[in-house]
Amino acid sequence: MKRNNIVKVGDDFSSNENPDFKLVSKFLKNVSEDMLLEIFLRLPNCRSAILFSSVCRRWNSVISHPKFILNFVCHHHDRQDRYSLPYTILFLRSDVYTSRGVQCYQPFYKLFSEESKVLHDKAASSYLDFLPSPMVVRASFDDLLLVEPGTRREEYYICNLLTKQCFQIPKIPRGCPIGFALVRVPDSSNEPLGFSTTKTQYQYKVVLIHFALHLEEDGDNDRFRVSIFCSKSRQWRQSFFSFPRAKEIKYCNYTDVVTCNGILYWRESDFTFDRIIAFDLFNDRCFVIELPDDFGSGWQNSFGKVHLGAVRGELRLFQIFNTNEECLVMKVWELNYEDYLSNSWTLVHEINLKRANTQSMLCLAVHPSSDDVVFMIWGYHVFQYKITEDRYEKVGELETSIDPNERFSSIPLVHPAWPTPVPSHLPSV
Repeated sequence: MKRNNIVKVGDDFSSNENPDFKLVSKFLKNVSEDMLLEIFLRLPNCRSAILFSSVCRRWNSVISHPKFILNFVCHHHDRQDRYSLPYTILFLRSDVYTSRGVQCYQPFYKLFSEESKVLHDKAASSYLDFLPSPMVVRASFDDLLLVEPGTRREEYYICNLLTKQCFQIPKIPRGCPIGFALVRVPDSSNEPLGFSTTKTQYQYKVVLIHFALHLEEDGDNDRFRVSIFCSKSRQWRQSFFSFPRAKEIKYCNYTDVVTCNGILYWRESDFTFDRIIAFDLFNDRCFVIELPDDFGSGWQNSFGKVHLGAVRGELRLFQIFNTNEECLVMKVWELNYEDYLSNSWTLVHEINLKRANTQSMLCLAVHPSSDDVVFMIWGYHVFQYKITEDRYEKVGELETSIDPNERFSSIPLVHPAWPTPVPSHLPSV
């Protein structure tokens, strides 16, 4: 009986190890481009496709063709929805402008999903080494990062860490931004925000939020300045927006900005959490969101106990506080946003947490695609906590100690079926 040898595309094989190697090689050499296209469409991920494109000119021509990329994305989107895509979460220090230098503010831990580990392979250990100098990570959108040299605030770069492409946007006059955002502009195809386009050129905006101004001439309002770079106009513009002043003047030196569907959200103050400021980027409107009525006040809303995050495109508010030496309470609310005049909060979880260990919780991060999972750093250990199962799972460990008195941020990356292209130059107007 004749033995059938099955060789999977992507297997590591040689003519010595597999007697059918010559037959396979001959088949792949003489097969039609339509058949090659069907074979390559079924590769498990974009990394495999990119590696195969380097085998020969013919394969590169097939895989680099826009038609193939579009079909590859459609094929993989049919097999998985937006909320099962590979993801990476970068944990980093927030207080970046100190005497210790920019090296201290590289991500101190990188959390990869299993699919993301496959995509990055060995490159995961040298995640930012391809950049021209040590960079501070400022914001993300899908699989793109906004970074800047820590010593030169007027320079900003957009990069894709998987393809190691990097692009410097035009310089901005000096300023003191406290918040940062990178947002892709929705196009005429009505592709939802959060999905990467396969176009070679796309539109995006970079937003820098500056200090709020407390001026007597503004009456009962405070004013803040935003610098917005638009890839279409290739220029920066400055705008001022007002919002109702709080009862007590609040100061903010740095804030994490969360973007959901074109709206930027951030906390009003550094060390207390009293209100959320929201900026509708596409309608040039600023407004204030009050916290839930059952949100804990005073010491319960100090830094480290409250977290804003985006889950499945919705804004979520987390609060963790002590009840006794052994237990914590975690509350989770989701924002019901209708318009800038009408919004409310829904309490989606209220649970008693057992401490993961005796050390303090240093950082909390949301899962970008699961509303049932959060990540926590306790001491040296990184845990995944499944809310409905009330179960911890250790997923990592820090290599070096970090100061528990510092502030920490988490930057999520969601990897689409095909890497988002980084332009080598600005598109024409």
